[in-house]
Amino acid sequence: MRKVLIEAIAVVLLAVGIVALLGFRPAPENDLAQGLKAGEGRQLVLAHCAPCHSTSLIVTYRTSREGWDEVITRMQTEEGLWSFTTDVRKALLDYLEVTQGPMDSEELVRATPWAGPLYKPNPIW
Repeated sequence: MRKVLIEAIAVVLLAVGIVALLGFRPAPENDLAQGLKAGEGRQLVLAHCAPCHSTSLIVTYRTSREGWDEVITRMQTEEGLWSFTTDVRKALLDYLEVTQGPMDSEELVRATPWAGPLYKPNPIW
């Protein structure tokens, strides 16, 4: 019995050591936004868009306010996105227009082709 208990403790200590060595830590709260820029409306994007798909999809897409309005309409008519008030829609569009609007040529050069990945590298590899 004592040997089993010592082995169990050794396994737990080994697991804790591996986790510490690989640097696993709870994600900071701002990491939940997965690349979405801070600003008014980010929480609405997380509440209305992130339940169905990764925010990486939003971060990689750039379009005008009108383009985002079409995306929201398509999500509502074809993909089952729920209805929301005009105030919520306006706040979503305000945020997306400012943070995910079209890039000018200078921004495009800075962002591609060597922009960093939108995901965190796997710490095991």
